[in-house]
Formats: sequence, C-alpha cells, structure tokens
Amino acid sequence: MSAATTDPSKQGVVRTILNRLPIPALPGWESRTVLLDYPPSTTAPPHTHPVSGVNYIIHGHVISQWENGEEEVYGPGEVFLDHAEKVHTVVRNPSETERLLVVVNYVIPVGVANVNFPE
Repeated sequence: MSAATTDPSKQGVVRTILNRLPIPALPGWESRTVLLDYPPSTTAPPHTHPVSGVNYIIHGHVISQWENGEEEVYGPGEVFLDHAEKVHTVVRNPSETERLLVVVNYVIPVGVANVNFPE
C-alpha cells in the first residue's frame, strides 16, 4: 500500500508521505515513510513525535536539538533518531542556498499523526 501525500506545514517545511505499509504482526500499526523538504534557512517550530523515528539525511545538513540536550549536526548519509514524546526544540537547515532532504521512517499506529505542534 503506497500513498504519496504532501503536507505543506508550518514554516515552509514540506512533509510528503511516501508510503504506509501495514505490519501484519502488529495489527493496527504501519510502517510510515516520510520525506521532509526544508528550504534554505528554514527552522521547524518546536514539536513532538508520538513514537521514535529513524531519520536519514539525503542532502544538506540539519541542526537538531532535543529538550535539555545539545545541538547536534548531521549530514548526508548520517542517521539520527526522533525521540518519542520529547520536545524537538530545534530542527534547522543552516544553509542559505541548499535544501535539506531527510527521509524518516516510523512504526506507528494507523491514523496517528507522526508530528504534533504544541499550541
């Protein structure tokens, strides 16, 4: 099952769901793959994830920081984890000229949003 859907979200970040695959051993759960496209100099607002996610950097660099953590920088070919229920305080594309492209995979309950923005 594959359904590419695009969500132009806050601050210019575009999130495209590349696929949703049911997990037979986990009824009600799916593997969801999302492409994140950050234009140059874009910063996502603070947010949380309901489950952990595996991030793979395709192009560009990202500055990432979790609540009470240090800023970390990741580049092409590197992997980092989203932490479940912890505030992702900084996700920034530091380049003024290049896009940041990241693929994220979540094992997540069907119908649950993979990102939440606190009001």
